[in-house]
Amino acid sequence: MNPCNHDLAERETAVADGYCPLCMAEMLQDRDAHRRRQGREGAGGMTLCERTTGLSFTDLRVANETRCEGAFHPITAWSLTDWATAAAGELGEACNVIKKMRRFEGSRNDPTQNIDPASDRGKRMLAHELADTVIYLDLLAARAGIDLGEAVQEKFNLVSERVGSSVRLAAA
Repeated sequence: MNPCNHDLAERETAVADGYCPLCMAEMLQDRDAHRRRQGREGAGGMTLCERTTGLSFTDLRVANETRCEGAFHPITAWSLTDWATAAAGELGEACNVIKKMRRFEGSRNDPTQNIDPASDRGKRMLAHELADTVIYLDLLAARAGIDLGEAVQEKFNLVSERVGSSVRLAAA
């Protein structure tokens, strides 16, 4: 991984969402200037700066397989249908949280039944359900023999090409 070209001391003082905050500010204010600064605007399109911290698909896969096989069962004990159903169930739970957030905003608010979308509790509940979904999707991909990181990168770039966007995900 090639880090951005900001001064290392600047990057170590504040890292937001896994990206150098100075890069994030540049990208939001002037994407063209950011691409020139990074020197990574290629013929195929732009590549954002590399993450400085954070979880990778590879990290998730290794931990996910290890925990599944050590604490639960072999990945092959469940079929593709089992893994897909588990992922869909978790996404359904995320949708239920979102439904309760929407009700909170409405005129028929019952604070004992609904969730304030601006609250830390609400955000954490939604984040946990989305994380459960991603975890199950990774296990589904593992069962199918698919590298989820490669698949996401390829599909993202195919859609960018189809819609005429210069935004691309770089190979890890």
